[in-house]
This record gives sequence, structure tokens and C-alpha cells, in this order.
Amino acid sequence: MNLFIDTNVFLSFFHLSNDDLEEIHKLAVLIEKGDVTLWLTEQVKDEFKRNRESKISEALKKLKEQKTKPQFPQICKEYDEYPEIRELQKDFDKKISSLIQKVNEDVVNRTLKADQKIDELFEQAHLIPTTDDLVNKAKLRMDVGNPPGKDGSLGDAINWECLLYSVTNNEKLYLVADDKDYYSVLDNTKLKEFLSDE
Repeated sequence: MNLFIDTNVFLSFFHLSNDDLEEIHKLAVLIEKGDVTLWLTEQVKDEFKRNRESKISEALKKLKEQKTKPQFPQICKEYDEYPEIRELQKDFDKKISSLIQKVNEDVVNRTLKADQKIDELFEQAHLIPTTDDLVNKAKLRMDVGNPPGKDGSLGDAINWECLLYSVTNNEKLYLVADDKDYYSVLDNTKLKEFLSDE
């Protein structure tokens, strides 16, 4: 089975739970056994490297927002629960700060579980280099208005040309993407007819 995973899916791994990341490990096992051929374009690899920090920054921003700043009216301060709640709040904030520090260290060292799983897949994938010929074909594709691609960005077009070049004719290709450029406007579970015909 031939499989292509688009950049946005790899980046979403930073938002997955450990259980979901274990499913990624199962894919790596299937690749190792030869049941799946994962195609990785140099374009996807570069896009992933360019956007990793931004995706992690978004996740860390949400984590930092977890710090509590509750407001208590003066009338609450007379009750036994108030000092207990304030202590719990301080403890919570310390734990969040400690967690953020540990996550930041793993981000810098590229030792997040998502990093490890993605590296595992990248190492096992069949890498398709971006050549001048494939870039020129992608530019022509964009110039004449053929999918995939949008707003003058060549990334999807380069990926598609790489796949057309590398995957053997008449072999099925399974595409995992969160990008409407690949999908039919009539049925978003199917590839665009133009791409399917190619």
C-alpha cells in the first residue's frame, strides 16, 4: 500500500494524545514490515521543519492560558474555603510552570514524543527529492490552473508532481491530508476527479 501524509497532518501530531501517537508507532511497524510504503517529499519535510515551532508555540500558548487568575469578591474571604482555594491555586500555577519548563526543554532538544514518532516515520519513508524538473512541472500546473494548490503557493503542486513521478502507474495511493485542495467539492471523502484521473 502506498501512503502519502501531508505536512498539516504531521504538524497535528503535536496536538495528539499519547494513545494517538501509539497509533503512529503502529504505522511505523507496518512500514518496517513492508506492508506500507510511506512516500515523503522533501517539500513536506521542509514545510514541517519551517512550521514546527509555530505549531508548538500555539500549543504552548494554550497551556500558558491555563494559569489561574480568579477574582474573588471581598465577601468570599471570610469563608474557610477561600484560603484553601488560594493555596490550591498557587500549587496549580507552580505545577503548570514546571510543566511548561519541561516541555520547553523537550522542544529545544526535539525529544517530544511527537518528535520521536515523526522522526521514526521520516527515517522509514521513501524520500522524494525536490528537483528543478519537478518544480518546473509544479509551476506549469499552477500557471494553467490545475490542482492542487492555492494562492500562488507551489507546495501542494510540488508534492503532487513528486508523487506522480515516484508512485508506479496503476498502483493505489492513499492520501492523508487536511487540505481541501486535494478533495472533491462534491464528496470530501474522495480525491478531486482531475487528480484521480492523473
